[in-house]
Amino acid sequence: MPSPRAILRVPRAVIFALVRFLRAVVVVGFATFALALLLLRFVLLPQVENYRETLAGLLSRQLGQPIEIAVLTTGWDGWNPKLVVEGFRVLDKARTSPTPLLALPKLEMIVAWTSVPLMELRLKELIVEGPRLAIDREAGCFLPGGRLELSWGGRDRRLVFGNSSGQ
Repeated sequence: MPSPRAILRVPRAVIFALVRFLRAVVVVGFATFALALLLLRFVLLPQVENYRETLAGLLSRQLGQPIEIAVLTTGWDGWNPKLVVEGFRVLDKARTSPTPLLALPKLEMIVAWTSVPLMELRLKELIVEGPRLAIDREAGCFLPGGRLELSWGGRDRRLVFGNSSGQ
């Protein structure tokens, strides 16, 4: 086994080659990130409104209920992409009532950049304005103070709707 001093006497050419390689990796990484950012900003996000019906259909299949989305718009919150959904409605599959099961007049999502390395959607911020939920409830069941809490995914995550209305 070589001594620590022998390891430190690595020829300068090897060190310089390693530094050049690492510098090239960093430059290529930054260039790839910048190109992806430009592609997202000027090609993908402006086209989101064109996929509104496709997204509604995908969500309908996932939830098993008809979904309506009135408007999809995109923008930026600093360096973070922003998606604004207006007129999001979950309808009753049986169509027994014209009242939607869930109506979200405005929903704003700011995507966190940690979504990229983790390969899952992470939100920096989620704003739900004026949610309306249709509830079939049994006698004696109530929602205290118009507050609704939802938990999902077996994780320590929850979503709290305050100042909401139910029918």
